[in-house]
Amino acid sequence: MLVLVPLVFELFFFGTLNELAVRAEKEAAVSERARSIDKLTNRLIKEIYGAITTIRLSDVARTGVVPYDRAAHVDNAAKTIAELRQVCRDNPKQVAAVDSVGRAIQSANATIDELITAVKSDDQPRIMVLSARINGYKKAMLPTELVDMAEEARQVEERSPLLQASLREQVRNYLALGVAFSIFLSVILSIFVTRSITRRLAKVQENSMRLLTRRTLLAPLPGHDEIAQLDSVFHSVATELARSAKRERALVENARDIICSIDAQGRFEEVSAASEAVLGYDPDELVGRYFMETVAPDDIEKTRLALDRCKMDSQTKPFETRIQRKNGSVVDVLFSALWSESEQRLFCVVHDMSERKRVERLRQEVVAMVTHDLRSPLNTVILSLELLGEGDAGELNSFGIDLVMRAERAGQHMMTLVNDLLDLDKIESGAMALELADVTANELFEACAQTIGSQARAKQVSIVCEPHNVVVHGDRFRLLQILINLCANAIKFSPSNSQIKITALQGSESILITVKDQGPGIPVHKQAAIFERFQQLQSADAAKDGGSGLGLAICKALVELHGGKIWVESEEGNGSTFLFSIPVATNKLA
Repeated sequence: MLVLVPLVFELFFFGTLNELAVRAEKEAAVSERARSIDKLTNRLIKEIYGAITTIRLSDVARTGVVPYDRAAHVDNAAKTIAELRQVCRDNPKQVAAVDSVGRAIQSANATIDELITAVKSDDQPRIMVLSARINGYKKAMLPTELVDMAEEARQVEERSPLLQASLREQVRNYLALGVAFSIFLSVILSIFVTRSITRRLAKVQENSMRLLTRRTLLAPLPGHDEIAQLDSVFHSVATELARSAKRERALVENARDIICSIDAQGRFEEVSAASEAVLGYDPDELVGRYFMETVAPDDIEKTRLALDRCKMDSQTKPFETRIQRKNGSVVDVLFSALWSESEQRLFCVVHDMSERKRVERLRQEVVAMVTHDLRSPLNTVILSLELLGEGDAGELNSFGIDLVMRAERAGQHMMTLVNDLLDLDKIESGAMALELADVTANELFEACAQTIGSQARAKQVSIVCEPHNVVVHGDRFRLLQILINLCANAIKFSPSNSQIKITALQGSESILITVKDQGPGIPVHKQAAIFERFQQLQSADAAKDGGSGLGLAICKALVELHGGKIWVESEEGNGSTFLFSIPVATNKLA
């Protein structure tokens, strides 16, 4: 409506002005036509009189010569008649009158020629007849219609300025009326906008502020216009936000971890309901309380430094600390915090680690038990079996010797498994320390070949080591352990009369060591899993030779402990190549 009302008015206003302009143009055309008719009529009358009345018959009779150029007046009269006929072409009556004048002029001109001939011959009777006829043509050459046409043209010409002035006055009046109505319409529309649209927009703005401050919105605006639709969107957003907030509250209230916020002064602002189950505090008891008051005294300084790091770094790692319960007991927690600079507060998640710590302590107890209560008896059993096999307790028959050897292999296998488990536990707990030193690749290759030489010969597999003087910076014993595990694994899966090739490649920052066999290869979908614990390929040789399934897992852990990485490249049926990288020493041996 705001667009339609002014548009209708403008169309009407411009239509009226256009009508007045058309009328003014028509009136100007009529005035111009009347002016032309008046001008041409006067010219025609002048030429007619000039052609007829300027001839003196006495001069013609005396000299026998016509002293006046009558033909020029006749030609001018013919031209004037043609112009007049063109101007009057839209009025048949006026065209007929003009044509009759033209015919009369032609007839009169011919009669004059005859009269001149009669005068020259002094034919008095003929002169009298022709003179009378010419007098009759004078009336035909100036008919009443021509006189009326000239008079009418003069009247139109006199009336046209008044009509044009009237039209100009009407245009001015319409313009004044249009301007006044436009001002009036603008005022009305302004009042309408102020009282209607502005009021509706104010409600939308109020709803936006209420939405921002999470207050209840005003009632929806009626109608289907854009403002009502915008307000409807605000209500839809408010509804969805309310649902989302409800879901978030449900998640927070039912979460097992404590979710809280801490202000810049270190006081709790909001605390989830999980605080009662984890710490024994009702959330209202913690709000307003300083967080550090709940931290175990021995961990206060460590926790304060960790929180300071959270405020300085937007991506901080979770840290462990201990918090005192309401009953005075201490609970181990994993604390994750994110600092919001705009809101000047920490958003935190506190995870109860009591069960995890209990499991870790249990694992440590099991490891300690394995270390002290299992390794010693196993060593005794293995030593006793070796003595029996050597005949220290008397000679054994072949069956007895076979039983002793089987028992000895089983004991060694169990001891290997125990040692592997202890090594993995040390690595994961961070208790394994590396004795870093410079060692050449040749030294590692030779030690590895000597260690597993008997195992390779028994399988009829040859170990080929490419000499390389590059120096590796790492723990010699652990690097040798990696190589031995990889080569032993390769021997287990290699066919008889095959070879295992050990090489080293020099890089700018690391040395790449490879162990390549000619075994059955590893399927692509199993290549990533073989470095996990207790993962073995299904193979008759593997089942026969045995294995703990921890060798590759230990290799991976030791390589990563050195800051390198390990992987396998294999195609089923074409052997496997195990590769691992270790940082290069700063100096090389000659």
